[in-house]
Amino acid sequence: MYRTRRLILTIAALIAALPATLPAIASAIGDTQPLVIIRFNQTRVYYDQQLYTAIASAVEIKPDVVFDVISYAPTTGNAQKDKEWQGIASRNTQSVIATMQDIGVPMSRINITGLGQSGLKHDETQIFVR
Repeated sequence: MYRTRRLILTIAALIAALPATLPAIASAIGDTQPLVIIRFNQTRVYYDQQLYTAIASAVEIKPDVVFDVISYAPTTGNAQKDKEWQGIASRNTQSVIATMQDIGVPMSRINITGLGQSGLKHDETQIFVR
């Protein structure tokens, strides 16, 4: 429980720090395509099998692969609504990370970042490899 709450707070803090982290994130991931995009556009999103298959393929190709997990929360310009979206995005990304750990990916190979993005209707989690 404590670990989950701490992770959610960490992701929320990263999302809140968007203006400071955006240039560093953009240069770190460049123009690469995400391995997986999980859009949380319905009550239950069934991503487990897709995520497992993608991670298994990445590990097969590069056994020492590192995953960059980016949580995108919609930004609306309304501070209260943006904070709500950050919380929702944090919880959904925490669920993705928990699934990755269940698959066998150690936290030492997962980097987590949170960003806000205007124009999104729902939050999403993108996973990149390096």
